[in-house]
Amino acid sequence: IDEKRVYATGHSDGGTASLMLAVLDKTKKVPTAIAPSAAGVTGKDLEAVQCRDPMPVMIMHGKNDSLFPGWGAQTSAWWAGCNHCNSTKTKNIEGGCVAYQDCAANGPTVYCEGTGTHRDWPNLNRVMLEFFAHPDKFS
Repeated sequence: IDEKRVYATGHSDGGTASLMLAVLDKTKKVPTAIAPSAAGVTGKDLEAVQCRDPMPVMIMHGKNDSLFPGWGAQTSAWWAGCNHCNSTKTKNIEGGCVAYQDCAANGPTVYCEGTGTHRDWPNLNRVMLEFFAHPDKFS
């Protein structure tokens, strides 16, 4: 296993698991990039954990998610802070996503808010795979 290329993604509880792998003490060094979708984690939940070293993060969430409304925006803002991004400066990119600007080296942070509900996996597989393969393109 190439430990420099361990990526985590998932949807709903899988999204929560992929996000938490990156912040829990015992596993936070395992994933080198994450792309959770519809994760059940709020910004307030993340206040209980410490930021790790900057890492590539792509948060995907549905605008019409009634189970976790607005949680994707909260978690992406938390990650933007951890990755030392300029929280007021973003750039629109492919797939309806925005990339935070001026992030730390190895800390590109992307937020994708689709029109779907909680049940919908975002149609972003190609963008996500490109993000994992070349995160620096998203800075």
